Amino acid sequence: MKDKASLINSFINEADWILVGGKIANELLKSRQYENQPKVILPVDGVGGDFGQYLDIGPKSIQIFKDKLKTAKTIFWNGNLGKSEEEKYAQSTQNIAQAVVSNVQAVKIVSGGDTVGFLNKAGLAEKMTFVSSGGGATLEFLSGKKLPGLEVLK
Repeated sequence: MKDKASLINSFINEADWILVGGKIANELLKSRQYENQPKVILPVDGVGGDFGQYLDIGPKSIQIFKDKLKTAKTIFWNGNLGKSEEEKYAQSTQNIAQAVVSNVQAVKIVSGGDTVGFLNKAGLAEKMTFVSSGGGATLEFLSGKKLPGLEVLK
């Protein structure tokens, strides 16, 4: 989760919005770290648990996220929004995947094994611009950290 928080901080000045779900959202909700940061959109409701222990984001949050995705020019997605290995907590990830695909004008970049696996299973991976199962490495690269494998190639 530290790598995702690091990515949030790296992009806070560049992104129009950073939509956060999953475990990292629970941690941020409990810590209130970004409660006064309008660019960081955290769930306003959840299912399958108490506040800060949600197993999926709720319907109000799904709609807020979908509204933001409609006008995005670039979408970078890393990580499922809920405990999507259980069907009853996969609704938000499925809904958001459909919203991402529906924005035909956006560049859609997806990283992370769980997210790519979900999209493959849903038959949506091929509708993304770029897909990589290397989630942690992608996050490190995008947050400006040096990657040993790339450094060797210099």
